[in-house]
Amino acid sequence: MEGDIVMNKRSVSVIGLDGLGRLYLNKMVNSGEMPNLKYIVTSADVNTNIYCFPPETASSWPSLMSGVNLGKHGIYDFFKYNSERTRLFNALDLGHPRIHEMIAILKHFVLMINPVPSYPIIPVSNTMHVISFSFFTPKPTAYPKFLQKYLTEYRRYTYKSLNDFLIKYIDDLDYRIGIIENLVQKFDYKLIWVNFEIPDRILHLASERERKFKVLDKTVLKHEKIIFRKLDSVIKLLKDITDNVVIVSDHGFSYYNKTIAVNTILYKHGFIKLSEKGLSSSIEKYSKLLPEENKPLLLIPLNNPLVKIVRKPVLKHLAKAILKIYENLFEREIKLKFPEVDHKESKAFLFGETSFGIILNKKKYNVSPVEIVKILEKYKGIKHVWLKDQIFSGPYLKDLPDIYLYPDFDMGYWITDLKVYDKIYRRKCRLHHHPLGVFIMKDLGGYKILNEIINNTAVASLIMGWLGFPLSSWIDDKELVEKVFNGNVKYTDKYINLWNLNKRIFAMRFLKSRK
Repeated sequence: MEGDIVMNKRSVSVIGLDGLGRLYLNKMVNSGEMPNLKYIVTSADVNTNIYCFPPETASSWPSLMSGVNLGKHGIYDFFKYNSERTRLFNALDLGHPRIHEMIAILKHFVLMINPVPSYPIIPVSNTMHVISFSFFTPKPTAYPKFLQKYLTEYRRYTYKSLNDFLIKYIDDLDYRIGIIENLVQKFDYKLIWVNFEIPDRILHLASERERKFKVLDKTVLKHEKIIFRKLDSVIKLLKDITDNVVIVSDHGFSYYNKTIAVNTILYKHGFIKLSEKGLSSSIEKYSKLLPEENKPLLLIPLNNPLVKIVRKPVLKHLAKAILKIYENLFEREIKLKFPEVDHKESKAFLFGETSFGIILNKKKYNVSPVEIVKILEKYKGIKHVWLKDQIFSGPYLKDLPDIYLYPDFDMGYWITDLKVYDKIYRRKCRLHHHPLGVFIMKDLGGYKILNEIINNTAVASLIMGWLGFPLSSWIDDKELVEKVFNGNVKYTDKYINLWNLNKRIFAMRFLKSRK
């Protein structure tokens, strides 16, 4: 009993760094700008990689924040596929509560900044304090209402380049740090969880806009150093006011030099019909929610006579140089126009570039998923192909893509976007997501998890177990949790039952207010 009382007095802070892998973490630690991070990394009970598949922000954060896989929480991509209307996933689609919602259900104070999904905020208790700035939030929002005052001076921003982003993000960090400093003086939080969009956004911009691939592990940019110092001040602040500190990411990053056009494979095997406009076009309207400014796009048809000439190997490098000059002079990006997938008429198609899911058109065709698995397994660069029930489980399994493929990430393979290209393989250097994220926990009662890969779904359960709270009866990693806490774990259906009740009540009010 005394042990339980001590445990219930514990508090923990979590710093979520989107896209943080081991390479970038080592760069941060070795930069000399983050002594508090270095201290935690070198002295933590838990310092390991977590397996995050798919390696995507939209599905991985809900998994590690809830303790359950995609089949139990239902979020498999940023976009929810429907043959008539594809839309963004939102918090009303969540089939299982996340850690801040579970602890708030127990009437303890929690502070969550930038949950995923970010919108809408579903109230479960007035002890749940949530502020959402990013991750596809239509507009900054907060709960309870008194937190709205912290958003009155917040200004969303756009950026044109990596350097532009870094400069503006420094001011953004100052704003967020001010909110945290203010609130932690007023409330005794059991959990403080703050998600940051970096290094994911830095690395995408470094790769796609600047082609500065060494930013992944070697080069520390001038304004990046300032961001490191500010992040370290956040770590110090939270380390000083809570009993434990966690640093975690939803996926890692790696360098790739080869791409596989999966929809081109499916097209060659007769599963895809082509269209002028497909899924890529249907989700373009959501681009306004992204802060990144893009140049106007000029699409050149593939059958243009000039295209055939400049694509000849002997003229390839000259053509690239001329295109670069044109883009800089006229501030327009030039791309070849490749056909898209007619998802209504196709038998099977890759749905998401980072969710790695293939959807079968079962309403219209009798398609064998096993046949597609066997076809894809034969292609170089595809390491694994699974039916969804081989890697996921739960009541939302029926809603997930039917097949998942796992590129050979460690051999430099990534997959292209959703279009159908004239080649299956293409050499392209880029930085992109990797399925190994990072999990560091300062204190786990002396139990060590070092240099072994565990599932991202274990994160929330280990944190809640350390706090001494009952765990959801739905969690995925019971064997590991039982081992860490010597079997002293209680399970409950309370979280899932109250979550579904609150969600139904909120949904009726929310949808009514939008009419």
